[in-house]
Amino acid sequence: ADIKGWKVGDHISVPTYSAKSDGSTEWEFDIVGIYTTNPAADELGIMVRYEYVEEARILNKGTVSMIGFNLDDPSKADKISNLIDENFKNSAYATFTGNEIALSQKMLSDIGNIKFIITAIISAVFFTLLLVTANTMSQSVRERTSDIAILKSLGYKDFQIFTSILLESNFIILIGAFLGLLFTIMTVPLIDVASGGLTGGIFKFETYQFIRGILIGILMASLAGIWPAYQAYRLKVVDALAKG
Repeated sequence: ADIKGWKVGDHISVPTYSAKSDGSTEWEFDIVGIYTTNPAADELGIMVRYEYVEEARILNKGTVSMIGFNLDDPSKADKISNLIDENFKNSAYATFTGNEIALSQKMLSDIGNIKFIITAIISAVFFTLLLVTANTMSQSVRERTSDIAILKSLGYKDFQIFTSILLESNFIILIGAFLGLLFTIMTVPLIDVASGGLTGGIFKFETYQFIRGILIGILMASLAGIWPAYQAYRLKVVDALAKG
């Protein structure tokens, strides 16, 4: 109601995918009340009289998609859920009974393999960042060929140059990784709030995940920097100064 600016007494028209008997998909309602609940619950739904919907709709007459019920003893939720599902197991309309969190997770899983999709996206991003970072480091080393040659002529060992390039790569990437992880820590709790509790807290960020993120950053930095560092390691002073 707050989003749409609706108030009690308004006559509203709501477009849906469900057609009425006259072929229209616009459903009209009179607002007689507005409900509120705790911040963890969903407040984006509307409640209408079943008789009105049943009489007006053209498809799925005599059916419902979901029935909600409250338990006096939450500890019996699993037992009661199993009894309901067992009762309708062999019917034409088998049921899936569970709490709001379980139902939300099932709805997400029906969309697709969310975990696989996220993993695929992250893998693509990781590979792209790896290529970009490696190219940046290689370009940086090429631009400093003369500087590296001068350092070697001043007595810096090949291994010291190799190590410094790797440390530079780690420093650049770990700054970005740390800022990204810090942003994630602040954002993850907001996802559950923004979803009205429908995600059921499935998005969590724990200490081991932060450590894993840092380790992945180190791995990525090492992979991106090892070839430029090796090029600097093999660089001959005479050849570098001649090119410079």
